[in-house]
Amino acid sequence: MDPKVEPALPNDPQVPAAPRDTAVPPAIGGWLVVPAVGLVVALVETVAGVVIPLVNRGRYAEQGGILLVDLVVSAGVILWLLLAAFRFFARKSRAPETMIAVMITYVGAQAALIGLSFMLSAGVSATAWGSLLAGAAFAVVWVPYFLVSRRVKRTFVNP
Repeated sequence: MDPKVEPALPNDPQVPAAPRDTAVPPAIGGWLVVPAVGLVVALVETVAGVVIPLVNRGRYAEQGGILLVDLVVSAGVILWLLLAAFRFFARKSRAPETMIAVMITYVGAQAALIGLSFMLSAGVSATAWGSLLAGAAFAVVWVPYFLVSRRVKRTFVNP
């Protein structure tokens, strides 16, 4: 370093400040990686839940009409998850509210399918109960996080 030139201090009036509006929002990182992974896993799980019964035709005889309802509800959940994934990974400003809606919809859909299974006297698999409990636990943790986190507010800023 040249001894004749002093380094510029951060508050030096000769050093122009970086414009605040050009600041790049933080990438999806930190704790936001967990809901990102959860979103991808939920999408894969839901798609598999639609594809596997279609491939395994023996399940039609076992569950009858409940399978059709399951497929329709799952298709709706897949569309929600795709919308949420787009908004989340594009860091759209509506991503937090979409993620909250998806979490609540996912739990509601799982609960409705389990309730319908009971009404039709069909069996409820351990996987269905596991999906309901996992979705509820995920929502209990992440809905408040999406509502109050400063990182969420700084990350999801794209129109």
